[in-house]
Amino acid sequence: MKRIFVVLCVISAVSIASAQTEKVLYFEWTSIPAYTNFASTKMLEPGQGEIGFSASNFYMWSMDTASYDTRTHDLLFRIGVIPHMEFGLKYSAARAVVLDVRGGFNVERLELAGSLGFGYMKATKFIQPGNNTLWLYDGYPTISAGYEFFPWLRLVVSGKGIISHYIREKVDPPQNFTTIHTGLAITLDVGTDEWRVRPEYTRYWGRTNYTLAEEPIGFKTGTLGIGVLYRPRLKDKDCGGH
Repeated sequence: MKRIFVVLCVISAVSIASAQTEKVLYFEWTSIPAYTNFASTKMLEPGQGEIGFSASNFYMWSMDTASYDTRTHDLLFRIGVIPHMEFGLKYSAARAVVLDVRGGFNVERLELAGSLGFGYMKATKFIQPGNNTLWLYDGYPTISAGYEFFPWLRLVVSGKGIISHYIREKVDPPQNFTTIHTGLAITLDVGTDEWRVRPEYTRYWGRTNYTLAEEPIGFKTGTLGIGVLYRPRLKDKDCGGH
């Protein structure tokens, strides 16, 4: 089971990353990063995996630019590699693919974790008389604290940053810009050892520095959603270690 799960995760990661490389999208630049977390502070054991799906509502408002909201969803993959360390892959449709490494530990019921993720995408928006193509590079530093009230319930609070750099292709003079988000996420982790349900709320404050704008553009964003995740049991654990 463990080997099959790992193979499926690798195949899915390669497929999603390949599909995103030349993605053609109608998009708003402020909605590109992966704003959601849907992660627990309970670390996976080496060889143990986690796979899941989530749906959420994303919204943005600002005095400097248009406000809007949209529906989105995530595909989530994680696997434990060594004690207290995981690798993860998240696809936030249709905006971002993020690879991250995460470490953590616990002191009795208090759990602490930190992660660093990276993502990129080449996206094209059709405009007249030609196309508008951007290269997007994102960084995702995150620190989380969780408390286990019961084996079936924990509360996770995360401080998260998103640093996004956008490079507009084949434009002279260059029209690059950088957006920095800082915010918080509150996640409930509810369920059994294998099946978990994670309602989540996030709130971010963003600021964009654009080469063609005289002043930085400020805005606020948030998401409200729920994820369902499955953690298969390890084979040696099922068999009592034999």
